[in-house]
Amino acid sequence: IIVTEDNTSNDPRLCRMSSMSKMCRKRMSTCSRLQSKKRSAVSVTMRTAFRTLVIVGVFFVCTGPTFITALVFWISPGSVTVPTVVSRIMHWMVFLNSALNPLVYGLMDQDIRRLYSKVLCCLFSLKRTSQTQSS
Repeated sequence: IIVTEDNTSNDPRLCRMSSMSKMCRKRMSTCSRLQSKKRSAVSVTMRTAFRTLVIVGVFFVCTGPTFITALVFWISPGSVTVPTVVSRIMHWMVFLNSALNPLVYGLMDQDIRRLYSKVLCCLFSLKRTSQTQSS
């Protein structure tokens, strides 16, 4: 075996081994990229599942009492009386669900969070501008 100055060999077996190690490194790099993509896909799936769980949970918490009361009245009408205050609170909870949806989506989605921050920054900068002009 003759070794040249740049530490390469003229032996064809060593050249094949070197090219095989390059192929192996290339394959390992490809495998690690695929594993990273799989991990990120799992992460996206988990975030989506968590977001859905939170949205459905908020919905059931806000509308559940109204639906349960309606079901009880449907099964046995007149057996249970709900005070007017409780009835109004349950109705307002249903309305509250609609009010909470933009907040929940805003907290759960990074793109919507960025949009909210831009809108709030614009609103506050406009408010400051109008205050300084009126002074």
